[in-house]
Amino acid sequence: MRSRWFSTCLALLCAGLALASPLPPRGAGAKAKPKNEASASGAAAAKPVALSPMWAVAFAPDGQTLAVGSYKKVLFYKLDSGEKIAEWVVSDDAVRALAYSTDGKWLAVGAGVPGGKGEVKLCDAMSGKVLRTLLLHEDTVESVAFDGNKLLSAADDERIVVTDATTGQRIGALTEHVGRCLSVTVPKNTSDAQGGLLFASGGADKMLKIWDANLRRVVVNFDQCGSPVWSVASTPFPGQFLVGAGDGSVRLFQVSTVTDQKSAPPAGEPLPRTGRQVWERRSHEGAVYAVAADEKRVYSGGEDGKIYVGNYGGGIERELTEARGDIWALAVSPDGKWLASASRDGKARVYLIERGILFWELPFSPPGGVMIAPRDQRGKGVGLSGSYFTNKNVEGDPAFSRLDPLIDLSFPAAPVDYMAPDDWSARWEGFLEAPATGMYSFVTKSDDGIRLWVNGLKLVDAWVPRGPTEDPPVRQIYLKEGQRVPIKIDYFEAVGSGEAHLSWFYPGQVKQIVPTTYLYPKSTAKPK
Repeated sequence: MRSRWFSTCLALLCAGLALASPLPPRGAGAKAKPKNEASASGAAAAKPVALSPMWAVAFAPDGQTLAVGSYKKVLFYKLDSGEKIAEWVVSDDAVRALAYSTDGKWLAVGAGVPGGKGEVKLCDAMSGKVLRTLLLHEDTVESVAFDGNKLLSAADDERIVVTDATTGQRIGALTEHVGRCLSVTVPKNTSDAQGGLLFASGGADKMLKIWDANLRRVVVNFDQCGSPVWSVASTPFPGQFLVGAGDGSVRLFQVSTVTDQKSAPPAGEPLPRTGRQVWERRSHEGAVYAVAADEKRVYSGGEDGKIYVGNYGGGIERELTEARGDIWALAVSPDGKWLASASRDGKARVYLIERGILFWELPFSPPGGVMIAPRDQRGKGVGLSGSYFTNKNVEGDPAFSRLDPLIDLSFPAAPVDYMAPDDWSARWEGFLEAPATGMYSFVTKSDDGIRLWVNGLKLVDAWVPRGPTEDPPVRQIYLKEGQRVPIKIDYFEAVGSGEAHLSWFYPGQVKQIVPTTYLYPKSTAKPK
């Protein structure tokens, strides 16, 4: 038998030669601390700054809060408003892994210093108080998971460590991976026929390993990936695991218990299990760093900045492309309503799964920072900057520009005599001011097509020829009193008469046309 030292060196040499997609650089952009809010006294908006990458996301068990791992910090956002409600400084470096205990009492935070230490902070999920600092590894912790009161942590030091979360005592260190341990997952649902009590891990050695959870012994090795196994997620179905790999593939595996044994295994030996690859899908261009699953769908995100929403047959239902950097983590809310992602571009995004729309982009401030107008300068808007084009695509130089006090417009003919009455378009731009703090809904009505963006988020996309049609809100946006955010409306008129209207409603205000006093043109939006 070869020594472990020899096997380790050989495996690392081979992995180094074959690895096509290196681990995302842990320090890239990490020390650029985000500064996303200007002072409420508001002489001007804050200057744009680089955002720290987001490495991890986790939903609280009550489904009301999203935790996001950033540089040194865990950030907490309310899902009903998108508002940041807490910020914990818990590490000296990137927070790369998050996991709530099943009962919601604890939040495990995995971090570390590359090549130096790997630690897990066990925090009180309500107060943020660090209950235990577990110095478990000699390199960065990449993944954490709870198995009841046991905490599993996978790290770049090639080990998975099992710890008693109630006492902080180490139960064992698992060293079967020859290469960095990149992911670990514990199923919520189990059955005796589908493998019983299990957990799964993936590593840079290109292996998916299935473990007997009681004996902590590997019972099935899957080597089909052929590239580093960056991400592993258990599905709601017993014995089923979703895997993302370095070659851009997503795979589904099924584990089951071998039932044709004539006698029970010897004492201290695990029940025999077997497994198979159910399907393989290659859709990403680059490594798949994150996977997640719920009862209806499977999700994958990767180096190409894309999220694919798929089904259990291996097909793709939807592609989400809002991110401008690698997708490093995905999570599904307990009720299956929300999908959250963490990206290298410094944003955590929350999607409404059934509609496939981006609901929150966190932090949700515009590129210039949150702009709050002084009280004596609020409600002094004069309208939006309007540009009119002699084509239906809002292209080229405008035929003319003007200030439009309201987006409550009817066009029985062309907007000016020297334009044709049909096949023209318009764009209204500027800033919108919130008269109160709360959730805002926007409604458009148009003949023909219209698109609406508020604070950089597309809220309406009805770019089709049609008669007068109202577009009800598909999502809300949270705004603070006095906050001014960018607004853009594109409109086109095809044939006959046309119209374009913009309304809003918010707590305490029924639906109304957005008043002139809360609309500011591009050149005069910033409070002086």
